[in-house]
Amino acid sequence: MSMIWCSFEVKAVWGRESDLSPERSDALLDLLRRRFSVSEDAVKGVGQLARVITAIAGRRWLGPKNEFAGVQKIFSVMVVHDRLYGSPGFGAFVLDEFRRALARHVPSRLGEFTCGHLTIVAPIVLTAEDLELLEVSTERTGFRDVLAEYSRFSPDRMSPFSAFLAEIFASGRVFANRALAATSMDVLNRAMQRLFDR
Repeated sequence: MSMIWCSFEVKAVWGRESDLSPERSDALLDLLRRRFSVSEDAVKGVGQLARVITAIAGRRWLGPKNEFAGVQKIFSVMVVHDRLYGSPGFGAFVLDEFRRALARHVPSRLGEFTCGHLTIVAPIVLTAEDLELLEVSTERTGFRDVLAEYSRFSPDRMSPFSAFLAEIFASGRVFANRALAATSMDVLNRAMQRLFDR
């Protein structure tokens, strides 16, 4: 049985705008590698994704009950809480770091490579806000379909996922998150009551 699998890594780290200054570019790259990749101290983020994918490709780990034995294609997704990491170009950094950490692989086409018997889609960076929009927006289409469409939209990952969402918004395929909209309306109604019902 052939399967497509989505592998997620969630990083709840926050950046300071002062760390993103052009004068500190070398320090910034070191900081990003310590938080999201492979450094002398640890393996994090895309390094962890690459390690799992390498184990599956080498058939050294196929899940607790071999449930990943039939996997043929993997979408790797890194979810970040800080919207600063949803900036243009960060996805390209993540892609470069992923390729460095991934075992022997061969580019098969822009945005994809082959590692053993697997087709690996270049890592996709999603912010928490992106996921909140996708919660309702993927009710009419599958989550993997949206990831595949974004992958074609930005195979080099220079454009953030939010740019893709803005692009497809006009087509009526992006919807507000119901829970967040309801909470916002509740706060707005209470504020209006306090202001105008006196």
